[in-house]
Amino acid sequence: MSGQIITNDIDACVICALPEEADTFMRTLALHDTVVFEKAFSKKSKREYRYASIKNNSGELLKLLVSWPPGYGAVETSLHLKPMLEECKPRFVAMTGICAGDRQKVKLGDIIVADRTFTYDNGKF
Repeated sequence: MSGQIITNDIDACVICALPEEADTFMRTLALHDTVVFEKAFSKKSKREYRYASIKNNSGELLKLLVSWPPGYGAVETSLHLKPMLEECKPRFVAMTGICAGDRQKVKLGDIIVADRTFTYDNGKF
């Protein structure tokens, strides 16, 4: 099924800030389960993404999509994310990216949910 386009059938969508983050995310997930990601392309944006089926804790099969924007920043991410959401209509969306944390409380790979965010590039040239 490599190269096929999936629409309206996604349970969870993970947007990664960088292609390297997407690769690490998929390799990490594959360590915990027999997950095989396949390549596909968005019908609307023609951009590449990966998808796989994974089992949740109840043994239910969930379809997961992993994608990344072609460039950096909030504008590129928004332009990438909007057609993906319209096309795939995921029930849940998460994004990986840079996050500051206390090294005594968190370690690399921990999931951190922020109570506020700051745009790092506002007003910079």
